[in-house]
Amino acid sequence: MNNSNTIIFPSDLPFPPTPLNSMVESKKALNHELLNATVLYTNLGYLPAVYERFFKLNTAVNASATALRSSALELYQGMEIELDELPSGVSRPLNSAQLAFSDEAQDAVKRLASNSLTLLTQHYDTINLHFERSPTTAAAAVFEREKADKTLDILALEKSKIAREAEYKVVSDAFAVIKTLTPEASAQDILVTATNIAELGATPPQAAIIKLAIDQLQKDISHISEGFRFFELIRQRDIARKKVEDLQREIVTATNERTKIENQVKFISIIHTLDTHRTSYASEYKNPIKTIEQFSIFLNQRLTDKNEHHRQFLKTTRAFIEYIRPLSLPTAWL
Repeated sequence: MNNSNTIIFPSDLPFPPTPLNSMVESKKALNHELLNATVLYTNLGYLPAVYERFFKLNTAVNASATALRSSALELYQGMEIELDELPSGVSRPLNSAQLAFSDEAQDAVKRLASNSLTLLTQHYDTINLHFERSPTTAAAAVFEREKADKTLDILALEKSKIAREAEYKVVSDAFAVIKTLTPEASAQDILVTATNIAELGATPPQAAIIKLAIDQLQKDISHISEGFRFFELIRQRDIARKKVEDLQREIVTATNERTKIENQVKFISIIHTLDTHRTSYASEYKNPIKTIEQFSIFLNQRLTDKNEHHRQFLKTTRAFIEYIRPLSLPTAWL
């Protein structure tokens, strides 16, 4: 304890205010982003240890905010009570009883500050935990490459599906034309050629549809020459439809896989955002701790002139009360 004619005062009175709005916004952002992370984690189950870490961290942040407000309220009320009982000490010297009473008040204020400092430092230690981002950053880069590859796969599948849909349309249209012209075709397995379909009364557009089907089937079936059997057309139609359906399932599967990759990247991004807000909050939380430390340094000093020390104690403690009061208001944390 310093006991002399000099004293180290806080560098600035009144104490510079804590940027409470910034701290509150950081806390709100943490809560919001954790909700987003929870939604993704519920669907993905990805990086459980990392999610659990930030879930607990968010809980610690909320607890630290409650501790800061309640501690500020306790300091504010306790110091107000102690100062209300003290003489101003500016008009005339204090007698021995008054000085003894002043010492008791100073000890009480010192205990309040010390208890608050211990509590808030403990909370600060729970939120000031470094998160190494390099593993998740590397994972995100891998996912981005996988996403690009998956996108190319989807584009190729969609292109193939368009081609298979066109093939299906050709044989499906031919089936519809034949059923229109010869309703008994399904029972007789007739041979269909460009010639006999014209004999059945096909219009030029209908004949063109049949010719297009013949040309397509000639590419797929070796024994197709000038025409095809109706049952073979049905079989090829069903094969073409199955190809389309299979490709659609592959597209859905690939799209779901890409969505999962995108969500994994998004989850990592949210984790990094959470850590950014956590860093900001912890930095802002440190400000009142530093101020209480500064105030405590003052309280642990003594001037030889007890009357002067009493006056400086009143001045500095009142300044500290003005500093701590906004932090004690419940509405300030909304």
